[in-house]
Amino acid sequence: MYADRIMSEIHDDMAGPFPWGKQIPRDVGSFSNVHDYCDANGYLDAIPGDISSDAWNDLANAVLDECDRRLASEALALDSGERCRYGRLARFNGGSRGRGHWIHLDDGSHQCEPCQFCK
Repeated sequence: MYADRIMSEIHDDMAGPFPWGKQIPRDVGSFSNVHDYCDANGYLDAIPGDISSDAWNDLANAVLDECDRRLASEALALDSGERCRYGRLARFNGGSRGRGHWIHLDDGSHQCEPCQFCK
């Protein structure tokens, strides 16, 4: 539950303009690496503070382990994606009756200069 909320907040920050720090890349790979782009401790506000400090630390460690697992899994999935000729990761969003489009995984955009995936 707490990991879901933290991951949702991280994904929101990956998708939108980031008002401070650097944009968090979609292949960040771990919660520790998120600190390279912002003060990741702010995401820990999702964990309630009305428990003992030992219990909070245990809960936070378990939640961060789960976030690390998810971020590593996402980075691995992105790394195995196809790349357009400009080097951007992309995947085909099938759509109905084969009328899909290519989505760039680095920023979710559907548009770029014409390339082998976007024609």
